[in-house]
Amino acid sequence: MTPTMKERLETAAEAGQAAVARMYLADATEHLAPYRGSTQDRDSARRVLAEAGTGHAVLALIDALAGDPAGELLAREAGAVRDEIGRADAKCGVLSALTGAAAVFAVSQAAHGPAIAQGALAVSGLVLAAATTLALWALRPRLGSAGWCRWSLLTATEIRAAAEAGNVDQAAVVGDLSRIARLKYARVRLAVDLAMAGLAVLAIGMVAGVFA
Repeated sequence: MTPTMKERLETAAEAGQAAVARMYLADATEHLAPYRGSTQDRDSARRVLAEAGTGHAVLALIDALAGDPAGELLAREAGAVRDEIGRADAKCGVLSALTGAAAVFAVSQAAHGPAIAQGALAVSGLVLAAATTLALWALRPRLGSAGWCRWSLLTATEIRAAAEAGNVDQAAVVGDLSRIARLKYARVRLAVDLAMAGLAVLAIGMVAGVFA
């Protein structure tokens, strides 16, 4: 007689064969699909399996192997936000280099030409310097008590205990990272606006210097 999926999972659970149980679980997608759905679906499916006589060991194993949809979603979102923070930092680096060079050029030319050109170049230099400062401000690291900063506040024993207990609030991590990313992009956007304004005034100053 061929063992049922339940019997195979129970045997694997009792033997501590997580890899084998994982394979059985993958083969039983149509029976255990609710475990990959919403929390309500997961609870309903778990109740049905428990009422059918499924042992606690195999239920715990199924819970672990089927994964936590909400946790997986939060983990993916945290990764996506980290990527956005990296992109924002790259934008800040390029922007600060360009606006810094343009500000130096504008200030160096402000002492030449007619008064209108000098005034335009001086204003341009100030605006571009403000854009550079804002871009560097967005690059400035933000330290707190969430994410990787949390571990720096704990001892090795506390870190090990937290890791073993899985005591990491992914929702808090996603929220903290999202706030950092949003703040960075807000500063980058303002820096870009200032850079465009500064370059426009710089162009006006250069044209005024040529035709005045």
